[in-house]
Amino acid sequence: MGLDLFHAIPSAKTRDTFEYLTMDEFKDNPKFLEKHSHLLTEVDETEWDFEILVFPDKLTKDLITERTPSYKEKLTLVGNIDNLNLELSEVAMKNSIRNKEPLILKSIDYQLTKETAKEIYYYTVSFETGSKKIQVLYWATKGYQRKGMNRNFYDDFENRKLYFDKASVLKASSYLKPTSDDGSHNLKTHFRGNFVDNFIEGESMFFGSW
Repeated sequence: MGLDLFHAIPSAKTRDTFEYLTMDEFKDNPKFLEKHSHLLTEVDETEWDFEILVFPDKLTKDLITERTPSYKEKLTLVGNIDNLNLELSEVAMKNSIRNKEPLILKSIDYQLTKETAKEIYYYTVSFETGSKKIQVLYWATKGYQRKGMNRNFYDDFENRKLYFDKASVLKASSYLKPTSDDGSHNLKTHFRGNFVDNFIEGESMFFGSW
């Protein structure tokens, strides 16, 4: 996993558009969604309601659940996820879930990683429980950047949160971190051309995914 930055704009569904945003992702800016409501599309979405958390060790489990108390109520396993196939299958069968391939996602707690100087991570294992029709907004890419931000970026920006104002994009530009000395100018030029200069409030969205 790594950091991906996007400058996105709403788009009609075409053969070249694959990514979409759900209605709840616009809860902080319903006016933006209303403005582009003519582009809303209905899709079938798989529901992954049944969830198991897998921690590599007890210490990590304690650290993560202390920060997120609601996790204490979830089903959890401790150990190497590659060696827990039997345990995961047994838990699924006990909950009447059979013949379903799980969706496994790795989550990294960057704040704890920064504090401990060791990668703190866990896995979310979800099983399909059905499907439903939802309305979504497809988007097209106006700007893209892979990595290139310093650690403080993760403190001030949220994973997958949409930012609709140019001020937030300008703030993000202050966290640029080139991978080499001679790359500083190129990175700043790229970011300004793909995220700042062409960002239009009311049309543009900025977000990071990690």
